[in-house]
Amino acid sequence: MCLLLEQLQQWYATPPGQWLLQFEQEQANKWVPLVRGATVLQMGGLPDTFSIAKHASEHYYFLSSQPSEVEKKNVDLIAHQEELPFLPNSVNVVLLVHVLEYAEHPTAVLKEVFDILAPNGKLLLFCFNPWSLWGMHKLLSKNKPFPWKGKFISPARLQNWLISLGFSNLKDKTLCFRSPYNKRRLTRFAFFCEALGQITIPMLGAVSVFLVEKRVLNPLRQQRYQWRKQRAMVSIQGK
Repeated sequence: MCLLLEQLQQWYATPPGQWLLQFEQEQANKWVPLVRGATVLQMGGLPDTFSIAKHASEHYYFLSSQPSEVEKKNVDLIAHQEELPFLPNSVNVVLLVHVLEYAEHPTAVLKEVFDILAPNGKLLLFCFNPWSLWGMHKLLSKNKPFPWKGKFISPARLQNWLISLGFSNLKDKTLCFRSPYNKRRLTRFAFFCEALGQITIPMLGAVSVFLVEKRVLNPLRQQRYQWRKQRAMVSIQGK
């Protein structure tokens, strides 16, 4: 897991990685709620990816599981992503950047995030989309280099997991419609492809983005909700 995340950080330095990083930064700057005094947790991606949210928050933590010696200087917390070192209801915003694709139990990571989020806390999630040009390239790639070795998760499945766990979907979209190949003749049409993709095939971008909120229920509905949540978790684990 830690090796894959380290490879993700190295891949961000390549031309396709730089394209995607720019899109993800722009989207995060638009969607991440800037709450003064907030506690923000980031898992995955680069430590300085979301500088606006970092400077606006009072406490900003970048968490990694077993980082390399080179990474340690940029890591605030070292912990397993299924056992986060936060009290329940104590974090205002969580950023998950390409973590679920490489997690052994992605729904367990989401459940842990739900538990530590404060009521009405926000989760911003980035995940590679199998229904895209990049997903097609993954299927055709023989050697499966990074990032194609991860398990891409469809937007529909992600939404099902999130709602089953108790999140309320605020916004979702896909981004990055350009080819994953680093060829000059293809990059000329990159901005045209991005604009055309958002209009004609808006859910077939390389990366799914979800902004969701932890729902708060009144006490009368809490018991019924817990019963439904337990049934949903059994259903998810049985898949």
